[in-house]
Amino acid sequence: MILLVSHSDDPQGDAVARELSRFGSSYERIAPSALSAEALFSIDPGREAFAAGKLFASHRSRADEAASIGSVPWTAIYWRRPLPVEDRLTVTFPSSEELAKAEAYHAFRLAVESLPDSLFPLGHPAVMERASNKLLQLRLAREQGFSVPDTLVGNDPERLGSFLGSHEHVVVKPIHMHSVYRKDDRAHLDQALWCRGVDPEALRKRLRPDRPAQLMLQQRIVKKEDWRITMLPHRAICCRIDTSSLSGEQPDWRKSPRKFAHEIIELPDEIEGRLRRYLAAMGLKAGYFDFAVDEAGTPWFLEVNTNAEWLWIEELTGVPIAAEVARCLRGETG
Repeated sequence: MILLVSHSDDPQGDAVARELSRFGSSYERIAPSALSAEALFSIDPGREAFAAGKLFASHRSRADEAASIGSVPWTAIYWRRPLPVEDRLTVTFPSSEELAKAEAYHAFRLAVESLPDSLFPLGHPAVMERASNKLLQLRLAREQGFSVPDTLVGNDPERLGSFLGSHEHVVVKPIHMHSVYRKDDRAHLDQALWCRGVDPEALRKRLRPDRPAQLMLQQRIVKKEDWRITMLPHRAICCRIDTSSLSGEQPDWRKSPRKFAHEIIELPDEIEGRLRRYLAAMGLKAGYFDFAVDEAGTPWFLEVNTNAEWLWIEELTGVPIAAEVARCLRGETG
């Protein structure tokens, strides 16, 4: 039995589920944040069955869904997107009415993270969390011989000003947070945070010695295109994205990826080899890499997402990513 951990509004989860059904594979799809309302379950970490991959014994609480969960050991687990955005604050800062939901979610997550790495052909969730460290990503990318943009993270106005003064093109990025919320109501999104270009001199003039400013600054690559490289255990898929029309102020194509022409291209063996070594160094089995390619054709490492979206690439190019993911879960890696 294959376990697909994905909330109900995740299109990538839907696509993988369809492919598993097409292959005739038995699977169970669980949205952890809904467990407290939709299922009765029990976890006994001291029993041998738990270590063997049977997460818990349980059954659906609704009469129309009487099938048991965890009645057979899991053969593979795909930790896709366990939470919808609206539930992230709920399970992190629950009210008294939300406590059962939050505790059920964390009980499930801890149970999954306690299972052997061998059950996760596309990556163990704890490893993926560690590998999302952007500073670690940049260090390992440089060690693997990739071109990496000059980067500075900190709040020292003098050092930040010096960095801005030494680069003609600069972007500001979030180091960890992707969104900010309203202070008076943290359940509501105030603003999504994206990579954006800045005028280095104008920003330098705004820095004040008496007011530290927390920033991640990076040299902006003047690019002709971007690459999104989907690295699966058995296959590398490189998608060229024509981003030549982007402005320096708004260099991030991920806001509206479908606006740009996509094309699957062959990834040079030498780059694939470096990426495989990078994944091994991180302990990852899969990764979704972003590169900016300059006018000279040099690919610059930007970051790797350990659990990214990919369905839009399949829909625009026809490359069967969902089927390849399903093959990994079925143990077909040849």
